[in-house]
Amino acid sequence: LWNAEPAVIIEVDEVLGCTLLPRPIAPAAARTSARGGSQIIAVPGGWLSVVHHAHLVGTEGNERRHYRHRLIHYDTDWNVVASSREFFFQFVGIEFCAGIARHPNGIVLSFGVEDRVACLATISWADLWNMPGLRAYERSVA
Repeated sequence: LWNAEPAVIIEVDEVLGCTLLPRPIAPAAARTSARGGSQIIAVPGGWLSVVHHAHLVGTEGNERRHYRHRLIHYDTDWNVVASSREFFFQFVGIEFCAGIARHPNGIVLSFGVEDRVACLATISWADLWNMPGLRAYERSVA
């Protein structure tokens, strides 16, 4: 996922070793303030990615940027069917999730903290599909 909203995918042609033209996958009506994202992984019923939202906090002239994340579930036709609530990993500040991978028991998210520390977080399949916003879209993971 190259851009989050509008969602744009960049595909790689493994034979030629080059990227194909970016392809938008979400209509303008579905756009929000989400930026950038992780790669996309296959999950039951479609695809899953992580996006982030940048927010400014503090008083005017003394503002700090912080990021919150959301998990986005797409169906097999690239329609957004569910979105988790915004979340942070450790604290409100500079945290940036750039990776998502399947794990036998769920997913693993890689993220950086304050541009200094690299971390991993795991979410079980049960916890993933019970996150607010994703709960109604529980799928079998067999």
